[in-house]
Amino acid sequence: MKPSLTDELCTICGLCCDGSLLDDVELKSDGEASGLELMGLQIDWDNDPALPLPCRALNGKLCRIYENRPNTCRRFECKLLQRTKRGEVSVDEAKAVIVKTQKQAASVKRIFAEIEGGEGEGSLRERYQTTLENQDDAKDPDQVLYTQLNKEMDCMEGLVDRYFIDL
Repeated sequence: MKPSLTDELCTICGLCCDGSLLDDVELKSDGEASGLELMGLQIDWDNDPALPLPCRALNGKLCRIYENRPNTCRRFECKLLQRTKRGEVSVDEAKAVIVKTQKQAASVKRIFAEIEGGEGEGSLRERYQTTLENQDDAKDPDQVLYTQLNKEMDCMEGLVDRYFIDL
């Protein structure tokens, strides 16, 4: 039996869960949020309940709470998956886009690690915004790193917008 496109693509991707594409997952109810909290996940209760990304249920590229994942996660299909389902993009082409985007995200994260001095928290866009806001306060801001970060984030956002979600 041939695996579904979701099984074939999503299980090698994980970009929607690791903070590369999205900042958080909107939750449909307080009950859904409370259930996720009981499973040990952090919930942002500031406004409507949301699951901050990267998701702590992500184990490699797989969801460790897959059977109990939020409704928003159940319904989410990125543009790449939709286009592959319609036959506009081959599975091999989709896999190549995923790998390219994962490499781009890793490049951005390496620059963050240099600037931040370690592993930071939050989605790529949140970290980028915070890094830019704190640039003037940095003791010896390496302008080359910030220039490189801007270039790499522009490339990342281009990939995200073209293949995954509309920014």
